[in-house]
Amino acid sequence: MPLGQVPELGEDGFGDDPQAGIDLVESWLEPRPQPGVTVVCSQGGAIPSVLMALGVRYPGTAGALWPPSAKGSVWVLGGRPGALLSDYYRDFPADPDAPA
Repeated sequence: MPLGQVPELGEDGFGDDPQAGIDLVESWLEPRPQPGVTVVCSQGGAIPSVLMALGVRYPGTAGALWPPSAKGSVWVLGGRPGALLSDYYRDFPADPDAPA
């Protein structure tokens, strides 16, 4: 599994050039020759803006404007730009098998 850093989605890189981060995420949503999943980890400064640019809205917020991005939360996206499905996961139960 390839692993790498993408400055375009970090706080500073995204702040310097938001469109570069949005373009990168959109490229990951394009059809590819091999099936697979892309996992992205970023900060609250970039996540809502990228989601808004992709057309993701969150009805659980007043006015359904900014998608939430609480620490430790997860967004799952599927589809392609213009036809995305999304789901937001805020809290996860503790793993009962985890060491104490």
